[in-house]
Amino acid sequence: MVSNKDVTLVITSCDRLHLLKRTIDSFEKYNTYPIKDRIIIEDSGKEKVKKELISLYGDHYKIIFNDKPLKQIKSIDRAYAEVKTEYIFHCEDDWEFYRPNFIEDSLKILEGRSQVKQVGLRSIEHDIKIHHPSIKVFPNSFCVENIRYYKFEMIEEFKEYDWITCSFNPGLLRTKDYKLIETYASKASTEGGISLWYKNQGYYGITLENDAVKHIGWEESSMGHYQEHYNFGVRFKNCFKSILNLLGFNLKYN
Repeated sequence: MVSNKDVTLVITSCDRLHLLKRTIDSFEKYNTYPIKDRIIIEDSGKEKVKKELISLYGDHYKIIFNDKPLKQIKSIDRAYAEVKTEYIFHCEDDWEFYRPNFIEDSLKILEGRSQVKQVGLRSIEHDIKIHHPSIKVFPNSFCVENIRYYKFEMIEEFKEYDWITCSFNPGLLRTKDYKLIETYASKASTEGGISLWYKNQGYYGITLENDAVKHIGWEESSMGHYQEHYNFGVRFKNCFKSILNLLGFNLKYN
């Protein structure tokens, strides 16, 4: 039995208020665990978005607004610097929750498995195996206090691109594990680089058998908000990766 632990909800967002609203509405509808603090960090740099955010959520969330875009990793570091609780529930602005008790279930696992970096909530059969063929899900499940979960890792060809040990997808994590790295930006410039750092420290990723969230932002990547993603070199690399992805690869775009 897990005693109550204080949790801070941190949501990263970048000028996608329609998706953010769906994310927050579904989280507030289905979450059954008491949340100590709520933080939204907005990276668009747009004053209009800031005003709308304050109007919508200023009464219940701490709004952190980047006057100039910092991108996701530095935004996370800035938001996490405000966290005073033992646990963080990390979330992006394009997910929809659909069942209760996902934080309670996640806590039981984190309390019982010190090398689990965070607890994933995406469906194995209806999401991971379909959209991410570069991920290997181990066939045998594990159990903590009647909560079943699966370990996963990148397939051999993609082990150097690990992004699942530490993911920015929705999931519960320990604040002390974040502080172990000092700041994400101090160790790597990509989600994959941060994930690989944790993997090298002996951490691993898992996902619950009883999934709880689906991705709703497939067609609305926030990467276009950053000017450097429009240069010719990046466009060429992403075009090449898209061809490989059509052939069954699962390369991440810059």
